[in-house]
Amino acid sequence: MEKREYVTTERAGRRVAGHVVGEVGETLHLTEAEAEHAVLSGELVPAGEELPAEFGQDSETLAGMRADAARVSGRPDPTPPAPAEAAAEPAPAQPEAEAARRRPRAQPAAEPPAAPSA
Repeated sequence: MEKREYVTTERAGRRVAGHVVGEVGETLHLTEAEAEHAVLSGELVPAGEELPAEFGQDSETLAGMRADAARVSGRPDPTPPAPAEAAAEPAPAQPEAEAARRRPRAQPAAEPPAAPSA
């Protein structure tokens, strides 16, 4: 299989396609099959090409991916709230959570139960 040059992008982590990379713009020589996943995820681009616009900070594709990740993981969206949302009043505390925090924990018995006599 013929190997081509691929360049790492700012989306790349420490390992890309099984190779340890140190910085953005590092060149890797990979087959098309080796680079396929990293190219689709925006971690690599073929040498001489630019990162597609859908991986930009303000793209609809990226916003959809973040929303899906938040929905699946149950974690909130990591992007900061819009200024209008930040000024909103915080939600009131939930009474069940407050009550659960104030309940005393069960204490062990003072003496162990007596053994049954035979």
